[in-house]
Amino acid sequence: AEMAVGAAHELNNPLAVISSHAQLLMQSENDTAKKQILEQIFQRTQDISDIITDLMSFARPRDPYKHLVAPAVLVSEAIEKTARLHNLPQLTVTLKDIEPLPDVFVDKTQVIQAISHILSNAVESYLGQDSGPITIEGHLLNENTLVEIRIIDAGCGMNEATLRQATRPFFSAKPAGRKRGMGLAHAQRLLSLNNASLRLDSIPGKGTTVTIRLPRV
Repeated sequence: AEMAVGAAHELNNPLAVISSHAQLLMQSENDTAKKQILEQIFQRTQDISDIITDLMSFARPRDPYKHLVAPAVLVSEAIEKTARLHNLPQLTVTLKDIEPLPDVFVDKTQVIQAISHILSNAVESYLGQDSGPITIEGHLLNENTLVEIRIIDAGCGMNEATLRQATRPFFSAKPAGRKRGMGLAHAQRLLSLNNASLRLDSIPGKGTTVTIRLPRV
């Protein structure tokens, strides 16, 4: 973890120089072809910066600041966050039995981030479409001591080999060249910090269900 954080810091400095110089050159460049190349350089530096940010957050997450929060708030804010990340006017999600759920004792920011990672995975499972049907269900378990939230999509699904590796950092079944991040690995890490759990169930061609369980106390 220490090596990853150190390497990330060392990479950030030259990356910032490349990014800022590409921006400056774009502003003064009139040749369309050259300007497109500079835009690609700038965009790739932003992609690398996002990967570094994910890596640092995964390797050295802050300690959770836990307090009571309504699951409905966690879900609604995660939906809004995911819509912004994917540049969608809104993300249409069917909610079932979320509003009546009792408060859970977690770090609000970390759990919203985790749910947003899961929702992003659901959006991307529709392969080139803006999105598709996503359902979020709520349940009370274990004599009302646990809140279970299921995030269900009807996207491409995962086979058993992909499912076994889905929570590994930087693992992706996406084709080469597509953006790869921490995704489900980061979600699992954030949830574990909050004494919460994550489980994946998936059928290729039919979709994926991600089940998270959050403590009430």
